[in-house]
Amino acid sequence: MDASYNLKIDEGYKHCKGEKHYLTFFLAIYPGMRRGELLGVNWSDIDLVNKTIHIQRSLQRVLML
Repeated sequence: MDASYNLKIDEGYKHCKGEKHYLTFFLAIYPGMRRGELLGVNWSDIDLVNKTIHIQRSLQRVLML
């Protein structure tokens, strides 16, 4: 990763701070969760005591042809 990438990430954090999408942005960047994994997380998957998130499902959209 180069310096410009890190700068863009920092700008994203600052832009999202305090917004409803901050956690989504953080989870997508820091642990590298995929979009489907983010959309599949339920509150029951989050362990605040042990500071872990269990990825148990991934959502996907299927387009009919």
